[in-house]
Amino acid sequence: MSQLPEAVESEVELVKAIYGDEAVDVNLDREAVVLVDLQPRVGQGTALVSATVALRLPDGYPGQAMPEVCVERSRGLTDSGLASLLSAAKAFLQSNGLAEEGCLCPLLEEVSEALDQANDESECLICLQVCGSVTDASVVHAPCDHIFHAACLGRWAELKISEAREAAADKTQSIRSQRDSLSRELAELSCTTTDLAEEVVRLEELVAKLSARKEALRKALEDDLEVEDEVVSVFAFALLDTDFALQSRAKVKQVRLSWPSSFAEMTSVWPLRLKDVRSRPAFMGSLSSE
Repeated sequence: MSQLPEAVESEVELVKAIYGDEAVDVNLDREAVVLVDLQPRVGQGTALVSATVALRLPDGYPGQAMPEVCVERSRGLTDSGLASLLSAAKAFLQSNGLAEEGCLCPLLEEVSEALDQANDESECLICLQVCGSVTDASVVHAPCDHIFHAACLGRWAELKISEAREAAADKTQSIRSQRDSLSRELAELSCTTTDLAEEVVRLEELVAKLSARKEALRKALEDDLEVEDEVVSVFAFALLDTDFALQSRAKVKQVRLSWPSSFAEMTSVWPLRLKDVRSRPAFMGSLSSE
């Protein structure tokens, strides 16, 4: 829709005159939608709620079609407060929605009255009961536009403080438990360190003793090796002497084995030689004279 019908535009101008130009916005993207920011009429009191009402104007309005109402945005309104605004708008449209002269201004008036009532009947967000006048000392008006009974807020604060203390106590107990556990572990580590230091000293002494024993064994082994070398040398010489003796014995045995034949030859030759000697008197005489 490029622009509003003349009758609707006149009605929108009247709405702006009542609620202010800044409170009214017209959107013509697809269909005519009029957005109106409504504040409760509280006089010297405090506005606890607010609402932005969207009025969708279909083709045929006014006279042939009724506007559609919804709450675009709200602040401080409970579900029951929102329901009361929509219920007031619906009730008005059922009886005056098809008026030929239009119905935007009286419709917004009905919604504003419902908003005023919702502001007066604002509920305590803790007990969900009506708070009453915000000028009463028993009612607390928060910067966020929420209201509370002072007694409810006090009990809630005490509860939260108690919960915070319990949480702090639990955390403190947990920290103490961790501290005690760490202290025990530190003591155990200290004892372990002392034991390890003593064990290191004992092991160093043991290493020194083993090193001395190792050195003694090394010297003894060297002495044994020298004695063993001497024994090996003597044994080698003994083996050589034994081999020589065996060789000599073999030669003697060989000589002895050869003796009988030599002796037989000698005995066979000697008689002849003796006979020759006997047959030679001169020779024998010479021997005798000699």
